Amino acid sequence: MMMQPDLVEAVTEIDREMVGEQMQVGEYAIRPVARLRGKVWRMPEGEAQGAVVRVNPTEVRVSHLDGSEHLLPIPATQNQALQAMALGALAIAGICLLIMMVAQLLSRRQSPQGVLTNGNNR
Repeated sequence: MMMQPDLVEAVTEIDREMVGEQMQVGEYAIRPVARLRGKVWRMPEGEAQGAVVRVNPTEVRVSHLDGSEHLLPIPATQNQALQAMALGALAIAGICLLIMMVAQLLSRRQSPQGVLTNGNNR
């Protein structure tokens, strides 16, 4: 599939570090950090047309009241586990949607339109 040249030039790469809101836990302040990567396609007028992004948690910043700060990195294996859980949830949702569609099709076949199914046919 060939893309139009004006749309190819309007692709913007995204690579940003995002820092979440600070949470106070006892004497510590905790801030989650994630990396946002992806692409944004823009119309020639500058309006966003679409995007594909991926957010990966990278570390947790822990600050103590005395001003010291520690970084707790999130290993890639934990990222993979989180992604696997999200993929599993998506698969379950897809299977449920498929089951609902099949059930609806079967119910339409068993009760033709115009015929009462509650036993009060006349």
